[in-house]
This record gives sequence, structure tokens and C-alpha cells, in this order.
Amino acid sequence: MVSTYQMLILLLFNQELIWTFEQIQDKTQIRSELLLAILSDLLKNKLLICGDPLTFSSRIKLAENFISDKIRLNLNLPFKSNEQKDRNHLVKAAVNERQMIIQAALVRIMKKR
Repeated sequence: MVSTYQMLILLLFNQELIWTFEQIQDKTQIRSELLLAILSDLLKNKLLICGDPLTFSSRIKLAENFISDKIRLNLNLPFKSNEQKDRNHLVKAAVNERQMIIQAALVRIMKKR
């Protein structure tokens, strides 16, 4: 099992056997941080081959002779991302804004009395 992003990247290798990081990013329009995590996972599982450490100019090749000891591979593992931090930041900002609105409403009510 693979994620949609992983499948998208793997399907690119039906067109060509060697892609650069930049070409994959241009074709898929995936953010570079997320793409780096996805490619690292595929490289770790040896589905893809990269001669040097993964950078923006790295050439990535499909492992044509890939053989797994397992009958079924599950590559669809969750990625660590900054989205959770961003989400927490947005929630805090929304709570602060709501508190200010409530306080302003209370002040208006108190002034009317």
C-alpha cells in the first residue's frame, strides 16, 4: 500500500527511468519539504536509488530489480510535518480573537447599564 503522493511519484517512472528532484517537483507540484520526506521514504525502502545524499539536483532512478522479502509492503506511513504546529498556531490565534470579541461585547453591555 502506498499513499497518493507516493503513487504519483512512482507513476512518473513509467515515463522515464531517471528523474531529478526538481523535475519531480515540477511535475507533481508537491512542496519541497513534503517531497523530500516522500522520496526519503521510498529511497529507504529501496524502491528508488540515488547515488548521493538527496538534494535538489539529485538524480533519482527506479530500482528495476527490486525484490522484497515480504509478500505485502505497507509504505503508507504517516509523515512528520509542520502542519500540526501550523494548525496549533491557527487555533490559538482563533481563540485569542474570539476572546477579544467576547470582551468587547461585555464592555459594551457594561457601558449600557
